[in-house]
Amino acid sequence: MEGGCMERRKRIAITTILLVVIALPLAAQEIPAGFRVERSGPFTLAWRVAGEQIEVIMAAPTSGWVAVGFGPSSGMRGANIIIGFVDDAGNAVVEDHVGHRRTAHRLDTRHGGRTNVTLLDGSESEAGTRIRFRMPLDSGDDADTPLVRGALTEVIYAWGRPGTDNTATIHSARGSMTIQL
Repeated sequence: MEGGCMERRKRIAITTILLVVIALPLAAQEIPAGFRVERSGPFTLAWRVAGEQIEVIMAAPTSGWVAVGFGPSSGMRGANIIIGFVDDAGNAVVEDHVGHRRTAHRLDTRHGGRTNVTLLDGSESEAGTRIRFRMPLDSGDDADTPLVRGALTEVIYAWGRPGTDNTATIHSARGSMTIQL
């Protein structure tokens, strides 16, 4: 009886360790010093404000695209949405979008704005996709919502189905959070 109980406990411990390792996809990856981190389920958002810029890391358990939107007024409407992915050649890509309707977004450049996001790096692994970028707090662009250092900011996030780099496809998961810049 005691041997069977010990064996069961051992299996539970191993299973728990494996689940923790698998369930902490990119959240457990190193976040550089000075970043604030917010996690919502398996989605990780890390940011730091430096001068008039914000640097952001977003990560989700997908081999598809990941996205974050700052300052939505209703659903996606009004949000400054940044979408990133790693293409089939292994190159990270980032796109600057605006939420132009409650449930729709498009490139800033198609909405009278301009691209003002700088890709810093991106990676894709079995754990998921991780994108790091920088953008101005206030781009002066009519398509972007100005961000204010120290202010509470509503953030939306989403990610696409595994293997989906087409940023026009619907998300497989989404959510929202409030962060303090």
